[in-house]
Amino acid sequence: MSNLTRFEPFREMERMTNEMSRQMDSLFRSFDSDFGNNSFRRFLADNVLNRPFAPRVDIAEDAANMYLHVELAGLAKEDVQLSVSDDRILTIKGERKNEHKDEGKNYVRVERVYGEFSRSFQLPDNVKSDAVDAKFENGVLNITLPKTEETKPKHVAVEIK
Repeated sequence: MSNLTRFEPFREMERMTNEMSRQMDSLFRSFDSDFGNNSFRRFLADNVLNRPFAPRVDIAEDAANMYLHVELAGLAKEDVQLSVSDDRILTIKGERKNEHKDEGKNYVRVERVYGEFSRSFQLPDNVKSDAVDAKFENGVLNITLPKTEETKPKHVAVEIK
């Protein structure tokens, strides 16, 4: 008779993530002791952490509109540009600036991502590209895209002779 075990697909991923985190922390400690003065961490902060990133976007729709909710925590509305091109591509651009002041701080972990970003979305044909509405509230850019009214198929009675 065999024992049944519950299948938990994400447990192994969590174990691997924890192990990688432990290994990276160990690597940082060895680099810090080898190079001193957190030079490896400073290299990471200057070169790896300032890479472009893509903000997370939720897309929803109802009968009248499509909605995009763009997560832009830490940005002001002046840091974001929104445009729609002639070929119906909605583009969101901006930059999250790294404003870390190393006033005697030794960062143990830096997880926030900084740098320029750009996300583009092809608008469907049933969206009015000239009537886009956007509001920036609590670090979330809420974009409303009104839909055109559905064209009903025309039904013409043909007289049979």
